[in-house]
Amino acid sequence: MIKFAGFAALTAFVLMVVGFCNGITLISFSSEAAFVPKNHRERFGLGVIYQTVEDDRLLKHLGASWYLNWAAEPEIHTEVRFWPMLRVRQDGTYHPTGQVLKRAVEKSPGAVWIIGNEPDIAEQDGAPPLALAIAFHDAREEILRWDSTAQFAIGAVGMVSPLRLSYLDITLGIYRQRYGRDMPIDVWTIHQYILPEQKNAWGIGIPTGLEADYGEMYVAKNHNAIRYFQQGIEAFRGWMAARGFRGKPLIVTEFGLLLPSFTAAETAAYLEKTVSYLLSAQDNNLGYPADKNYLVQGFAWFALRDPLFETGTLVQLSTSRLTLAGQRWRELYNEADE
Repeated sequence: MIKFAGFAALTAFVLMVVGFCNGITLISFSSEAAFVPKNHRERFGLGVIYQTVEDDRLLKHLGASWYLNWAAEPEIHTEVRFWPMLRVRQDGTYHPTGQVLKRAVEKSPGAVWIIGNEPDIAEQDGAPPLALAIAFHDAREEILRWDSTAQFAIGAVGMVSPLRLSYLDITLGIYRQRYGRDMPIDVWTIHQYILPEQKNAWGIGIPTGLEADYGEMYVAKNHNAIRYFQQGIEAFRGWMAARGFRGKPLIVTEFGLLLPSFTAAETAAYLEKTVSYLLSAQDNNLGYPADKNYLVQGFAWFALRDPLFETGTLVQLSTSRLTLAGQRWRELYNEADE
């Protein structure tokens, strides 16, 4: 049984990560910046589930400089920057491949390719560390054949916790052992939800491939706790620095509220607090040097609109009107410097 008693344990875990898994050492990469926002508005992104012409209009109306749809290709043409994603499987394969992937690469030259979506969660990509390492290597090789300027991000874990940092440690160690080099990650992505980690129960579950009964035991009322959100971001940047990844961008590709117990006003308040934090958090010891030591270079709220998780939707499904959270997002975007 593994148990981590809150963020005191997480801080201790971050401090001891060097050399933890398979002899991993500090990694030295090129200092060339993979993603440096020119202004705060370039940090704003959105998750778009059903991409239609209406969604394109809403992206521009709400304010977003980039978006993702958890797929390799955009479904419509838009001026908003698209971040493509490949999905990975438990056996280390990925999709799409071949000519379908070639077409997608040609549509997004120089893009940052995200390899996997929540590979630590069984209900999503559910890839154990070995599978994620193999898929990242093989997908990168295939994409680079068609676009030598492409860059790569490892798929985001569902939240920051000692268990999930351990999952990433193991993945990095396997990659190095298998391919004789450090994992060539240009951009780091994470999701930052506040959910309990427990086996065979509600929440985010135990990372795929790890043996544990439970980890962080948040309760439902913690789901919108800004202090846990902030602590997770800071802990992940600390983990990155300890691993030699401080000089890489960090993108929060999903955050928001999923549970239906929160009111529209509570959701809007959480959005305002998290976005304000993401736009202001800097650390001279942990932040990204190319970006004035900001901790996070971009963030995508989940989601533009979603019939399954309506709590955090920015647009009402039936009327296409902005929710309270959508109105606050638009205000924050418009207030941000250009």
